Amino acid sequence: MSHDYRFALEQKIIECWNVVEDIKAVYTVHQDRRALDTDEMSNVLMGLEHLYDLKFEVLFDTFEKHLKAIHEAKKEGEE
Repeated sequence: MSHDYRFALEQKIIECWNVVEDIKAVYTVHQDRRALDTDEMSNVLMGLEHLYDLKFEVLFDTFEKHLKAIHEAKKEGEE
């Protein structure tokens, strides 16, 4: 059971690394294609902030489930 949560945890961590790629996309458009005005940049950054708040919330929830599964597996092994 803990292996399922371990895999899910690893996947959620990898998904959160996408923040780097998302930031690169924003500055690539801003520098190479067209300058984003202040409102556009603010909207993009606020959207990224909200998106990654949610992603990190899911990541932490998955982490807690993984720890619980490990704890339960150890408890079962002791009995």
